[in-house]
Amino acid sequence: MFCPSLVRVAVLHKPETVVRVNEDGPQTYLGDEGKFLKEIIQGLNAEFRLVFAEDQSWGQQKADGNWTGMTGKLQKDLADIAIYFMGVTEKRMAVVDFSPTYTTSKMTFAIGKEGYLPKSLAFIKTFDSTIWIALVVVLLLMPLIFKVLLHVKNSYNQLLFMLTMCILCQSVENRNNSVKYRIVLSSWLIFATVLSFSYSAVVFSLLTLPGEIRRIRNFQELSEAVVKKNYKCYIPRGSSLLDLLLQSDKKYLNALGQAIATNGWYINDVPLPLNDQMGTRAAMMGGGAWLSVAAGPEIWKHNYISEDSLATLHFAVAMKKNFCLKKKLVRVIYRLNNAGIYQKQRDDTAFQMWSKVPEKRRNVVLETQALSLTDLAGAFLSLLAGIILATLCFICEIVCVRCMKRNNS
Repeated sequence: MFCPSLVRVAVLHKPETVVRVNEDGPQTYLGDEGKFLKEIIQGLNAEFRLVFAEDQSWGQQKADGNWTGMTGKLQKDLADIAIYFMGVTEKRMAVVDFSPTYTTSKMTFAIGKEGYLPKSLAFIKTFDSTIWIALVVVLLLMPLIFKVLLHVKNSYNQLLFMLTMCILCQSVENRNNSVKYRIVLSSWLIFATVLSFSYSAVVFSLLTLPGEIRRIRNFQELSEAVVKKNYKCYIPRGSSLLDLLLQSDKKYLNALGQAIATNGWYINDVPLPLNDQMGTRAAMMGGGAWLSVAAGPEIWKHNYISEDSLATLHFAVAMKKNFCLKKKLVRVIYRLNNAGIYQKQRDDTAFQMWSKVPEKRRNVVLETQALSLTDLAGAFLSLLAGIILATLCFICEIVCVRCMKRNNS
């Protein structure tokens, strides 16, 4: 079978951003796409010509059965192979062939970090609402247990005050020497000690390093934010992500996909670390490895990657049907996989992308400062509220006593 010496390569980006022809002859391969292309072409020992996908998409199937993007170039025999993050899907396999997988990635999303909670709320945000509610319920029920099971003569208010003092690490007076009373009281003292120590530890940690504001954690919350709170979600143009959303059996994913398709939320050509589309009210979907260039748990990264995943996609080199160099291309991919070439290139590219980011955007300066009045505002406000409440109670008692004296006289 005759094989031409020229391989036509469909590319997602403009040819001059993939390969730069120097004046002295040698070519410079740029970015992930260009460097991976270099390894493949050298393995095939062939010449190449770049074919630009005008819509800059991987390809989606149209109503007439034809495809757009790089997949369309292969289907129409305008290109021989397409290499850049081409996801292997059942629909695409009907019109093109694929090489062995050279990498896999979980499809997830990244969104801007909301920031940190004010330190003044550390006294309230120590426990979540469930623990606070459970604590109040237990505190209100324990005096009843003392009165019903132990037949204690103290009033409900006296028992409630005593149990509260235990939580506040204050001493209590014990005039009941029965064994069952001591057992119940000891169990409460253990509970109060663990609770108070836990509270103190969390308060100190939050004053030292404030907790992060609750963020969108999964696709269901993201869908609700997009539909109800006017958030945005961007995806790569022509990727299989839109099909995964629209064809899902989960309604919230369908709603998210419809919002993306209706509004045309597609990622632009700006490099990821410099891209301003992602923010606190705008998410970006894609492969976890790709998103990690600009998002992650690191303090110096301003965006957060969700642990939820939509699917795991396999990426391979796509080729037109009956491509004569298919067997040779398969051997090249196997060799690159065994050598770990792609992983090395991806790490190098990520480092180079971050090195071009302005220093102000890369650096996060953490200043060590003493606690200020603002940081302890919660404690002072609690004290002020207690003083005001006590004063009101004192005034009410005086008024009540005087009214009772007048009635008696």
